[in-house]
Amino acid sequence: MAPRAKRQKLTSLSDIYRFFRHNQTPIYFLSPTPYNLLGLGRWINKFEYINFFDAFDGTHPKITVPREHGPHEFRSIEDVNNYLLRHKEVRARIAERGKGLLVLVMLDDETEQLAKELGLKIALPPVKLRKHIDSKIITTQLGNEAGIRSAPNTLGKAKTYAELLKLAQKAKLGTDLVVQTPYGDSGRTTFFLRSEADWNKNQEKLIGEQLKVMRRINHLPGTVEAVATRHGTLVGPLQTDITGFAEVTPYKGGWCGNDVFVGGLDKERKAVTRMAQKLGDRLYKAGYKGAFCMDFLIDTDTREVYLGEINPRVSGASPLTNLITSTYGGCPIYLFHMLEFMDIDWEIDLAQVQKRWTE
Repeated sequence: MAPRAKRQKLTSLSDIYRFFRHNQTPIYFLSPTPYNLLGLGRWINKFEYINFFDAFDGTHPKITVPREHGPHEFRSIEDVNNYLLRHKEVRARIAERGKGLLVLVMLDDETEQLAKELGLKIALPPVKLRKHIDSKIITTQLGNEAGIRSAPNTLGKAKTYAELLKLAQKAKLGTDLVVQTPYGDSGRTTFFLRSEADWNKNQEKLIGEQLKVMRRINHLPGTVEAVATRHGTLVGPLQTDITGFAEVTPYKGGWCGNDVFVGGLDKERKAVTRMAQKLGDRLYKAGYKGAFCMDFLIDTDTREVYLGEINPRVSGASPLTNLITSTYGGCPIYLFHMLEFMDIDWEIDLAQVQKRWTE
């Protein structure tokens, strides 16, 4: 048998575009809905959605939605994903199309085991590493190590409101506080505390947890999606966050969506991009590669830019990020995530790509 021809190194956006157009490795995006990676099938050959809900009502040619459903009770996205990986119709479809790469938003140890049974390679960092980085406490520490400032804060534990105030006073944070526990998303574990009554209402969720205690500031929240690669970190467009609207979320600090109009924030845009690049490079050194979402805060009084938190995954900002980077920059940013997990040699001038996206 003749030896397999060595793949040519990808050295331009055109090479990357061509590589994915001719890709022969099956790639599955498994999630309750296709939302987070909408449109990727236009760029990646052999890309298919495996979802619990059919958002396209049977009209999309690259989606598998199992039709046979028994009784079930889901408590998380991970539960839905594991259900799909166990489903006979999903397994039959994977057997038909072939083993390949599996992409998800959320996963756990069971997901990793089920993927291994099916011969699928998960194109994401390991669950253990993702969980470690997902901690708001670890986010703050990684940011400090990368030379990135967080909003004025201190870390510690408190069993009473008096102990919380003691922590805050030692760090000169005042008494109007924002307190976060390590894990949680969309505002579920962010608490706004101005009084002992606020503490009493939330103390069951705070006692025993490692807390990040912050001074409450007047701020504009936002996010960027970035991809940490072997050649540096690419950063997508700056987006502002829409948070706390009671019509959409029950959480006061809860995420409701994003807005890509950021007129008048040119100075802050550069600061956020530099911050995300530093953070991505630090994550890569820690063993994390691929897509992540970095939340930031712009102090509207001082115009200081602070690190908020890291989401080590694609997020609600991902569809807008991929749409904008493909429309104005030649290809979706997520293709660079996939390159990190595929058997392909590549190297291009990321600074030029970043400049193109910025312009």
